[in-house]
Amino acid sequence: MATLGIHQLPNLLTVLRIGLVPPLVLAMLEQQYRTAFILFSVAGMTDFIDGQLAKRFNWTSEFGAMVDPLADKLLMVTTVLILASQELLPWWVAAIILGRDIIIVSGAVAYRLWIGTYQFAPTLLGKTNTLFQILYLGMVLIYYSQWWQPPYLISILLALMVATTVMSGCQYVWEWSGRAYRAKQQPNTCSKISSKSLK
Repeated sequence: MATLGIHQLPNLLTVLRIGLVPPLVLAMLEQQYRTAFILFSVAGMTDFIDGQLAKRFNWTSEFGAMVDPLADKLLMVTTVLILASQELLPWWVAAIILGRDIIIVSGAVAYRLWIGTYQFAPTLLGKTNTLFQILYLGMVLIYYSQWWQPPYLISILLALMVATTVMSGCQYVWEWSGRAYRAKQQPNTCSKISSKSLK
């Protein structure tokens, strides 16, 4: 029977982040925004900590590589959709955030089906965008919890979040379109070389 070692801590934190989503959803639906902010903050902290542990001690695994980004998307998407449905988040903001994720996921699926396997790694701009999304959504929850009223800070984070969302989405499209083009060209080149060699 397999035992859990300390190197599995990043995976445990990822599972914890997924487990925090249902109570977070419930808290927001019941308009308990202080509780929602605490749960959202803990989930965000687990994302940062498991990433640092995996990076510093090389505690990586196939499970973590697959589930960690799914946990992040689950947390972000549910938070965005509920806040937008409660009219606490403009729908155009939700559309930008979700639109980027849809483009990235659709592109990854298309690449896998048409080209083959790939090594997907988040870019620095993508990581920066994720940070700004977490900070912005956390600040929105703080605002509606009435702990603090920072409208100017929300506006600044909104601008930074939208800008990095658009830029990182364009970056992923440009980068993976280029990879797909080069991958498609490679077999053709090999085919021409093989044909010439047979003559």
